[in-house]
Order: sequence, then C-alpha cells, then structure tokens
Amino acid sequence: MFKNKTTVLFVGSGSTENKPISVPTKILLHWQKYFFISMGIIISLLACLGFFIYEVTSKHYNSVYQAKIQKLNQINNSLDIENTKKNLEAIDRTIDLINETLRKKGMKEMDIDPLGGPVEEDLENISEISSSYEEAVQKLSKELKLLPIGIPHNGRITSTFGSRGNPFTGSGIEKHAGIDFSGRTGEEVKVTAQGKVSFSGTMGGYGNVVVIKHSNHFETRYAHLSKILVRDGQNVNVGNVIGEVGSTGRSTGPHLHYEILYKDSKIDPQPFLDIFNNQ
Repeated sequence: MFKNKTTVLFVGSGSTENKPISVPTKILLHWQKYFFISMGIIISLLACLGFFIYEVTSKHYNSVYQAKIQKLNQINNSLDIENTKKNLEAIDRTIDLINETLRKKGMKEMDIDPLGGPVEEDLENISEISSSYEEAVQKLSKELKLLPIGIPHNGRITSTFGSRGNPFTGSGIEKHAGIDFSGRTGEEVKVTAQGKVSFSGTMGGYGNVVVIKHSNHFETRYAHLSKILVRDGQNVNVGNVIGEVGSTGRSTGPHLHYEILYKDSKIDPQPFLDIFNNQ
C-alpha cells in the first residue's frame, strides 16, 4: 500500500548527527487527511472511554442515591405511622371523654366502637382507617345534634334550677324547674337540639311556650315567649329560631325560661349549656 517512500532527514541544531526516517510518500503528500483521521479515531476512543466511565459512575451513584431515598422514605413512612397512631389515639381519647361525661350525667353513651389499634407498617390500611374515623366523627356529630346541648339564648342567667325565693312576694321558697335567661322582648330564642314541636301555644304559668320532643327521651321547653315562630308537628334543627323573648304567663319581666326533661322528669339544664366544661 505504501511502496513508495521518502526519506526525511532530521538534523539536530548544533549536532553533526543526522537521523534519516523513511516515511511513505503518500502520507507526506496527504498528511492533513491522515492527521484528521487519526484525531477522529483518538477522539472516538476517548468518547467511548468517557461514556463507559460515565455509565459506570452513573449507575454507582444512582444506586447510592436510590438507597438514600429509600432510607428517607422509610423514615418518612415511620414518622407518618407514628403521627397517624397519635392522631387516631387522640380521637379515641376524645370519644372516651365524651362518653365518660355522658355516663356521669346518666345519659346514653355514643354508640361508637373504638377504632384505634396497630397501624400496618406499609400504611396500606391508613385510608381505610381514616375513612372509618370520618364515619365515626360524622356519627358523633349526628348524635350530638339530638342532645339538648347548648344555650337557647345569650342573656345572663338570672335564676338557676332548684329552690329559690318567690320572685313575686319575696318571701317563701318555691321550686324552679329550669333556668331563666335575661333578655329584651323580641330577642331570638333558639332550639338546642334536633327534634319535633310537640306543642306551641299558651300553657298556664308558662305563657306562650314551645315544647320540643327529641330522641333518646329528651324534651325541651321554652317559655314566656312574646312570639311563637313554629307550629305543632314541625321538625326543627339545632340553632333554628323558634320564638322571641317575652314576659307572658307567670313572669316578672322579659326573660326566657328554659327546661330540659329526661324521661318526663325535669332535670337541671346547667350541665347541658356547655357539656365539655362540666366534667
């Protein structure tokens, strides 16, 4: 291929020694072409070597990073499990406290089964458990709506349940079967639990009164009203306005007389005004 050769004589500066080298003539004539071919081969080899090194190091660091990410995920999952356990346990404790309060008051407990317990390490059951708790809370909310818990009027309490002096004569003792809230004629009176109006009208010393039957054997009465805003048989929800403060019946001035009955017996409404602050 390279039969024809040309001798190139290399003469060193200040030296008498000559170094002849035979180089194929074709290469000398086309040295630029062969130079670029050689450079291309070298660059290609270097590129292949660099790619190989990149692949090897990339796989190594990728495996290292994946291991770190997996470890962080495990830590995060562990924290999620712990936080979830704490949240579920807190809800269980809240339900237990509510039931304890209801037991102290001789009332029926909320029929909610404890949903706490071990949480699977892989968090597969978290969605199911959360859904169960959501149903439980919704059930609790529904049950609370049926109990006469809350304040029917924002006025100041002027007379409590039990024995008191006669407000008309100032002498003698009489039994007061409910709680009196001070107010001005026309102010709103709200129902404290979901139920149905069993009576609305005038009833002796109660004057204008609304009587509401609730589930679980409860009944509430709102007396001395100046105006009645509901009718017999009407369904009412928590917070509905059922009448206005007045001074009808046996009354010394505008106020709301509020009673709670349980199994037809009048009980002290005070613990029901704010059940969570009356342990």
